[in-house]
Amino acid sequence: MRALRSGLATLAILLTIGLAAAQQGENLASPEQKAQQEKAQQTKEGQAGTTEPSSHAPSAPPDESWVFWNGRMIVPGAPADSQTVPAKYSERNDALDQLPTMAFPLPLTDEQRQRIRAAVSKVPAESASARPAEQLPSNVNVRELPRDVTQEIPATRNLGYVRTSDKILLISPPNRIVVGEIPDQPSK
Repeated sequence: MRALRSGLATLAILLTIGLAAAQQGENLASPEQKAQQEKAQQTKEGQAGTTEPSSHAPSAPPDESWVFWNGRMIVPGAPADSQTVPAKYSERNDALDQLPTMAFPLPLTDEQRQRIRAAVSKVPAESASARPAEQLPSNVNVRELPRDVTQEIPATRNLGYVRTSDKILLISPPNRIVVGEIPDQPSK
């Protein structure tokens, strides 16, 4: 019985503290913050809870003492559009965010692309239409890259290829996913 009274007293104290903190917390937000929150909750994204109310707030122009503004470094000599800039401020980063990871271009130089073109140029063209990150149909024949190419260009190890009329598709043979493409003719 004594433990029950002690537990109820503790619960009453905690509830009183919680109510006092909640009432005090209501007074902390400024009228502008409350209006911003209410406005954000009227949008479809706000009702679903997928955006922060502060993401709709206008941002002030940069001050000379600022280092960052809208996710960009604004100090002299800083790159204009780096990979760390949020996608909502960078068209390039937004486009990269929309790109599947498998569709990122292989790190090949122009000389390496030319070397691959030369190595597979005598192979007959197949009729296939697939883009990076897409799976190649099972009726398309995937060939192995020549051994000298895979030894010379480490990024092509474990890759196969399909030569089409206008490009060379680099394929991951186990899953037949296109991981890269090289135009059959060098760009001018």
